[in-house]
Amino acid sequence: MGTYSLTLREPLGRKLTIQEVDDNLLYLQDLAQCGGGSVNIDNNQIGFGSECGLTSSQFFTYDKEQGNLILGQCNQIIGGTFSIGNSGIISASSSHSIILGGGSNQIIANNSILSLLYSYRASYSAIIVGVENKISDSSPGSIIGGGSCNYISSGSFISGIIGGFKNQIYGSQMSMISSGFCNSILKSGCSSISSGACNYIYNSVASVINGGCCNDIYDSCGSSVLGGSCNFVYTSYSSIIGGQCNKVSCHSGESLIMGGLSNKVSYSFRSAIIGGNNNNIHCNSCNSVILGGHNLVLTNTCNTALTDNLFIAGSFSPDCGNHFGVNGSFTSGSNTITVCNGVIVSIC
Repeated sequence: MGTYSLTLREPLGRKLTIQEVDDNLLYLQDLAQCGGGSVNIDNNQIGFGSECGLTSSQFFTYDKEQGNLILGQCNQIIGGTFSIGNSGIISASSSHSIILGGGSNQIIANNSILSLLYSYRASYSAIIVGVENKISDSSPGSIIGGGSCNYISSGSFISGIIGGFKNQIYGSQMSMISSGFCNSILKSGCSSISSGACNYIYNSVASVINGGCCNDIYDSCGSSVLGGSCNFVYTSYSSIIGGQCNKVSCHSGESLIMGGLSNKVSYSFRSAIIGGNNNNIHCNSCNSVILGGHNLVLTNTCNTALTDNLFIAGSFSPDCGNHFGVNGSFTSGSNTITVCNGVIVSIC
């Protein structure tokens, strides 16, 4: 479409020239063909279409100074300011960021002391889609993929939440929550929660929770909880696999609980409980294991295996007087072995 303007006689106080009349006719001709004239595009809005079909929208904007692209309704990328004393003002940047869709999502460099601590504040971040998701407080290079009410804040740089509802990464670097509900990673690094509900990693490094509900890793390095519910790891390089209300606590590194209910390892390095209920390894019982059973306890006893009843397939020919961490009888092939206070007393 050519550039023509409509010229009126009255404001001029004279007759129109031949050129002005021709331009008026061309203007009316284009207007009739295209159904409109020129289009005014507000600042930062992106025009799309062609010729007389060109238009723009407040839900499709680009800030060329900050390098921010925003799509969707009520989405915001905001750079605030922080002041010191009467005159010191430092801009908190959210530049080179993008919101691709959804509604009421925000990437914000808040007016807080955290804006002074990191060079890039909330820059180079992205929210792909979803509702009421937020990246703020010096969390550059972070991403929220979707979901609702997910939050990355307080210096959580290069971190991500893929989806889910009310998941939070706070003060944690290079960490990720894949999905789920009300999962949190706080003051940690290189850690992740894959899914589940109300799982929590605090003050830990390179730790992971893979599903389950209300599982907790605290003050740990290289620890994991794989499923289950209400399981707790409060030491490094240890794991709980499934089960419920199991706990590996202080000074019990390189330990394991596999399944079961209410089993506990504490102050005992490199020890394990496999299954059972309410079993306990504690007080310097290192390199020990409890196999199943109920209410079994190892205290101040290292290099020990404890179980309730044991069946050993195949041949077995120990001498009387050998020590075993069991009481009662068990069978080995055709033999019945009786143990009293951990000592073999008869083989029949």
